[in-house]
Amino acid sequence: MVTIMRSAERLRQSGFEIEQINAPGNTSVEAMEAVARAGATHVEPGHALTGTTVWHAVEELPERPAMIYLSEVAHLHNGRAFVLGGGLYLDQVTPPEQPTRCLFGTSAEALLQHRGRLEQGADLRGIDYYGVVVPEDGQVQVGDSVVFAFRAQVFATRAYVALLAGLESRRPWVVSVLDRSLRPVPGFPPDPPRP
Repeated sequence: MVTIMRSAERLRQSGFEIEQINAPGNTSVEAMEAVARAGATHVEPGHALTGTTVWHAVEELPERPAMIYLSEVAHLHNGRAFVLGGGLYLDQVTPPEQPTRCLFGTSAEALLQHRGRLEQGADLRGIDYYGVVVPEDGQVQVGDSVVFAFRAQVFATRAYVALLAGLESRRPWVVSVLDRSLRPVPGFPPDPPRP
């Protein structure tokens, strides 16, 4: 914010009329008052929309997490599950002592029973063809769904985005499937709307 405000002041001193100061998107409603006091007139919502800012990783905030990364187990080797990549964008938010965890299974009930963790030391700066999951109970099978919750950057992945509705009623349906540029994906028409 200090850099943004200094830049705005320099532009004003150079004769530019500054009517709007847009602050970065790593925000929460908890930060709005402080950002406004600092001089911002607008904020990019960013990860506040999905409840997945860096701040959300360390504190309970009003926004509820509303994004998951869904993959599946492609193969098993030496007690580890190799899950399909393409969207495992993990930044440096999670310290090594708090590994990225996941749920896996073939049903909603199984997902709540079987846990694992993303193997530490995996180089995710390269192309993430696979993520390597170490299951806690060894119950993983090829074809299992794997659910991660982490701070994703859609534009930095090769994963599709599926927008869902009806989750609170436990009758979810696909509203749209988009690519990383948020364009509709050909061949993936949405389900018909449900009441």
